[in-house]
Amino acid sequence: MIFNKNYIIEKCKEKMPQMDIRQVKIRKKNDMIYEGIKVKPVDGNCGIVIYWKTLEVQCGINATSEEIISKIVGLVDVYLQAVGTDKDKIVDWDWVKSRIYKKVVNYEQNREQLKTVAYRKYLDLAEAYYIKLNMGRHGDAFCKVTLNMMNVWNVTEEELHWQADLNMPKEMYSVKKTCRVLESKGVDVKNKIFSLYVLTNKAKRYGAAAISSVGALKIAMEEIGENCYILPYSVDELFLVPLKHIVDSSVLKGWIKAINRILVSQNLYLSDNVYRLNWEKECVEIC
Repeated sequence: MIFNKNYIIEKCKEKMPQMDIRQVKIRKKNDMIYEGIKVKPVDGNCGIVIYWKTLEVQCGINATSEEIISKIVGLVDVYLQAVGTDKDKIVDWDWVKSRIYKKVVNYEQNREQLKTVAYRKYLDLAEAYYIKLNMGRHGDAFCKVTLNMMNVWNVTEEELHWQADLNMPKEMYSVKKTCRVLESKGVDVKNKIFSLYVLTNKAKRYGAAAISSVGALKIAMEEIGENCYILPYSVDELFLVPLKHIVDSSVLKGWIKAINRILVSQNLYLSDNVYRLNWEKECVEIC
């Protein structure tokens, strides 16, 4: 399907003058670039990204521009119902607290972006917070938690951290022993003598947040049964290696650095460091 993208965007602006609408390109895993439009209230922080590929699948290859426009308006309506058109829901802490989640990002790489959002420094990372809004069959919408939101809610960073940890079980974290994950990403794992585990959530989105969560790390310990190294593959997932398999952690440092340079796109990059989970102390340390 070939979209007249400029025409569609201009018509959407006419139909939704209260919304800021613009084209975006988002780089995801393996440097794949997804094109779409971002729609958000002119004076709001939350928005929805609708990909052209998604529209093609949902509307069919023979859809007209008018049908595409109608679909976009419908998706935005669903989003606004989830958020609350009058913003009452977003400013209501009692309503929003059950929808607070966290992600971890590289602190130095995101220093500028972190100036306006709620975050907590954690090792060489930053634990940032976002609101997840369920849009039914259309998936989820995400809204970063800003400092202004914290002031409106009258909550502290510590309260945000506690609430995000409380909500983490909803993400359904799990650990799997597998080399297939690496093989699917183009990494040769033949003749590797160590066991590899992958820790992430069901959606495989922002799953590396487990590194700062006692509850998620407990799941890892119950599966592995011993202390382990944590390799930050991306913001979406962590690799775990039992300590007994590796004498020198510098081997893993070289390995994860190479993977980050070859396979991980910049927006998913987390860290070149290797971490150690010490369950006796209930802490994670940089090796």
